[in-house]
Amino acid sequence: MMHDILPTLPAFLRPQFQSTLLLAAFFSFGLPTAALAQADAEAEQAAPQAEDSKAPLPPEIPMGQWMPLDRVMLVANTDCLTMKALERMMNRSEAMTGTDTEEEYQALRNRVLIDSIDSLLSRQAGEDLGLDSNMVSAQANMIWDDRVAQVGGITSAARELGHNSETVTDMREQITDDLYSSTWRRQMLGRESGSGERLTHDRFSRPGQLRQRYKRLQETGLDVVKALGGVGGKAAHYEVQVLLLNPRQFDSGEAALNKARDLRAGLEQGELDWEEALETFGSLAQSSQAPDRESLIRILDPGNGALVRFVDEAEEGQYSQVLGFAPMDTQGQRQLQGFAIYKLLGRTPAQVPDFGQPGVQIALKRFIDKQRDNQRFETSLAELRAKAYLWYPGLELEQAEARARNEAREQEILEAREQNATQEAPSDPSPGAQ
Repeated sequence: MMHDILPTLPAFLRPQFQSTLLLAAFFSFGLPTAALAQADAEAEQAAPQAEDSKAPLPPEIPMGQWMPLDRVMLVANTDCLTMKALERMMNRSEAMTGTDTEEEYQALRNRVLIDSIDSLLSRQAGEDLGLDSNMVSAQANMIWDDRVAQVGGITSAARELGHNSETVTDMREQITDDLYSSTWRRQMLGRESGSGERLTHDRFSRPGQLRQRYKRLQETGLDVVKALGGVGGKAAHYEVQVLLLNPRQFDSGEAALNKARDLRAGLEQGELDWEEALETFGSLAQSSQAPDRESLIRILDPGNGALVRFVDEAEEGQYSQVLGFAPMDTQGQRQLQGFAIYKLLGRTPAQVPDFGQPGVQIALKRFIDKQRDNQRFETSLAELRAKAYLWYPGLELEQAEARARNEAREQEILEAREQNATQEAPSDPSPGAQ
C-alpha cells in the first residue's frame, strides 16, 4: 500500500520516503502476517472517509517546471543566492550609495545581482584552484579575529553586524568567499603562483609606450586625473549652454528650423541677446558642465559629430550653427526632437605635468598596469560567465525579448537592403536601344 504512494511524490522527497518505508519494515518485522493484512484492510476502509474530511489538496506541480524554492533569486552553477542574502547586500549597498526614486532602486538592485554573479563565479574559480581548505579557514579566522579586536570585542562586532541584518556566520562565510575570489584574481593577473605551476603575464612597458600614452593625455585630456592626479595633473573643464526649439510649438518642422536660423543670425550679428532668446524662444535652456569633452557630449547629445567639432574648435562666447537635436533612446534609435543652438561659456584645458617631472613616468606605468589588469579581469570574468549555468527569475522572458528585438532588427535591415537594391537597379532599355 505504501509503495503505491511513492511514484506520486516529488523527486526530492522520494529518498526520504523510502527511508521511512525501510524503518517501518524494520519495526514491523516479526508481526503476524494476518495482523498486517487486517490493518491494511481497515486502512483501506477508512481511507475514503478520511479523504472526504480533508481539505482539497493543491494541484500537483508539473515535472520539469521552475518553482520558487526558499525564494531563490539567482542560480550560478551549483550555488544559489537567496532573497535573504540579496536583501542583506541591498541594505549594505543602499547605505553607501542611497536611492531616492524607484528607478534608482531598480538600477541598484540590478547592479547588485550582476556583482553577485561575478562574486559567485570568481569564488568558484578560486575553489577550483585546489587550495588547502584548512589553510583558507585558518586565514579567515585570523581576519575575523582582527576585525573583532578592532571593534572592541565579539559583543560589539555582533551588535554592528545586527544593524546590517548580518550574523557572525554570514560574515565568516563572506570572508572565506573573498579569500577564494582574491586568490583567483591574483593568480589570473599573474601576481601569484598556482597549484603546481607558475602563471606569468606581460607587465613590461615597451620603449616609447609611456611617451605615446603621455601624448594621448595631452591631446585628449582624458584620464588626466586618474593617471597623473597624484603628481599635479588636473582635468579640463567645459561649460556649454543650449537653446532648444521644439517643432511642436511651431506650425511645422520647417518653420521651427527657419526660426532657429533667424535666431542664430540675430545672435551672430548682435541684434539679439542670448539670455532674451533663451527666455522667449527656448523650450530647453540649461547649462552643462563636464570634466572632459566626451562626458560633455554624452550629457548633451551623444554621437553628434558637429557638436564635437564645435566644442573642440569654438572660442569662448561663440555660437554653434543650428544643429538637429536627436538623442539616442534605449533601443539605439534616434528621433529628431528639436533644433539646438549651443554657446560655449568656458573651456579650461587639462593641466598635464611635464613628462620629465619626477614621478610622472612612474604614475603612467602604474596607470597602464591597472588598465591591463582591469582588461584581463573583465576578459576572465566573461569567460567564466560564458561557461557557467546561470538562471534568475525573468531570464527566459529577457532572452525571448532579446531574440524578438534581434529578429525585428534583422528584418528591418533586410527590407532596407531590398528597397535600396530596387532603387539602384537600372531600368529596362527600350527595344530600339542598343
